[in-house]
Amino acid sequence: IGATIHLLHVSEQALPLREVTRLLGLSPELMEGVILDELTGDPAERIAQFGCEPGTMLVMASHSNHGKYGLGEVSSRVLELASCPLVLVRRERGMAPWRLQRMLL
Repeated sequence: IGATIHLLHVSEQALPLREVTRLLGLSPELMEGVILDELTGDPAERIAQFGCEPGTMLVMASHSNHGKYGLGEVSSRVLELASCPLVLVRRERGMAPWRLQRMLL
């Protein structure tokens, strides 16, 4: 596709990038060719803002199913705020390979 992959981590406090990769359990091999962006602030707002760039598509994990729409609180808010396409992946999928079969637009 020729797309650039950005891994975005948002937290209330800034963390060193090394700490972010450790917390997320990301090895250097997994991060090859990936740009890691670390932002501070409200996670839903910052993720939605990050996705405002033209040609951007957000892909994120939903960490719970207790919020609005049966999604986690942050995922629900990003769904409402984002102006770009958003793909939500169930957290249970983990790192296992998968293929998108249906998409609700």
